[in-house]
Amino acid sequence: MNLPVTNFTASARLGVVYLREMVMSNVVTSVSINGSKVAIKPMEMALNGAPMNGAVLLDLGVPGFKYEVSFKAAEVPFAPLVNTFLPDRRDQIGGTISAQGSIAGIGSTGPNLQKHLAGNFDIATTNLNLALSNVKSPLLKTVIRVIAMVPELRTDPSAALGSLAGSLLGGSSSKSGGWGDELSRSPIDVIELKGAMGSGKIDLARAFLQSPAFQVDASGPITLAAVTSNSTLHLPLNIAVARSLAEKINFVPAGTPTNALYVQLPNYVAVKGKIGEPSTDINKKALLGSVLEQYGGKIPGVDKKTGGLIQELGGLLSGRKPTTTATNTPAGTNQPAPTNQPAIPGTNPPSANDLLNQILRPKR
Repeated sequence: MNLPVTNFTASARLGVVYLREMVMSNVVTSVSINGSKVAIKPMEMALNGAPMNGAVLLDLGVPGFKYEVSFKAAEVPFAPLVNTFLPDRRDQIGGTISAQGSIAGIGSTGPNLQKHLAGNFDIATTNLNLALSNVKSPLLKTVIRVIAMVPELRTDPSAALGSLAGSLLGGSSSKSGGWGDELSRSPIDVIELKGAMGSGKIDLARAFLQSPAFQVDASGPITLAAVTSNSTLHLPLNIAVARSLAEKINFVPAGTPTNALYVQLPNYVAVKGKIGEPSTDINKKALLGSVLEQYGGKIPGVDKKTGGLIQELGGLLSGRKPTTTATNTPAGTNQPAPTNQPAIPGTNPPSANDLLNQILRPKR
């Protein structure tokens, strides 16, 4: 497209502009057109009382249109934006949003985004008060489900994974160890996203989610697909839960500061697959290992040596370096040579492999 206008410039200064629940005041902007080139710069205003500015450069002579957009906004009230553009979600989200970044590309279709999308972004929200029941994103729903299944995964990994599969297909898990109600009463308050785009990928430097019940931190690549909902991702999740939740499943490691609001879980899950239909990669050994590490030495009928072995195994499964307690032999003391005697069934402590097989063997 080549507009029949050259060297045209128009500037405007507007006192107040209303769009449904959005109030734009002190609007200052200038538009210049030169054939296929269009520039909107500056573009400044107070959006519902918060400062916002940006610039848009367009080249309409390129198929799909070439664009460069930059923006910066600080603590813009979120509710008026949602109520204006997403009326079906009226009053479901509150708080503020701050954002800055730049985006450049040609066209908006999947193949064009794969080839040409570039830029960076930094977005932060506060006090969202987004109820978990109002979460629409398949990705966020998956994250919430893998948090809710932690108590069951620690006690019965096979059943927990079955429950997760059922919930992802539209069912729900009946076991939550008391976490379900507390999670549902803890709306999401903070969402932060920071990253860069280019070479057919979106590299998330940080994706952070927080509610009074949990914190989730992740980073990793999203590879763009021709159909954007088929874009693939692999995001290992770092999850921490509120101390009160960790106490319910006896999962507050020794040495945790008494003023710690959240307790870090082992890295037991990654979200992968497609953005539109994400799946989970569960490392059930990690949470199971935390149980063995915590309680291995307290199992009734298990001697000290076997209990220590169980705890060491738990540390390995959890991804932590095990703490071994070697028995110090006084210098100069000769230890008796080992004698080869036949093993007596039921008297020898199991090996690490024996324990691992017993723990992870599916129940029949």
